[in-house]
Amino acid sequence: MKSPFGLPLVQAFEIAVTKSGRDSKVLHSFYRKEDGSFLAFFEEPEAPFEFKPQRDFDLHIALEVSSGFLRDMKTKGEAAGIDTRGVSDHGFIDSIYFRDPNGYVIELAAKRALA
Repeated sequence: MKSPFGLPLVQAFEIAVTKSGRDSKVLHSFYRKEDGSFLAFFEEPEAPFEFKPQRDFDLHIALEVSSGFLRDMKTKGEAAGIDTRGVSDHGFIDSIYFRDPNGYVIELAAKRALA
């Protein structure tokens, strides 16, 4: 199984008791990035999070990708009707931005070749 960004699911398990001894029902999942690091998520259906409208600079995550992947994901996001912004020129990287279903920003950033 892969995430929408093509990251493979490596492991998922339920946390039934927290380290502090509190009963819990949480799914903890890990997706592997190309460099061998992981992006991890917690899902706790019995404790829904109260989302609020987000501004452009609130709560976002940036992931490093290749230039080709950046272009491919921009095309894919636009074709899927996802709010896709960029390419933004930051001088040393180029970035595109998506909003997840809760309004949070996901940034994909590709390093530029050094001059």
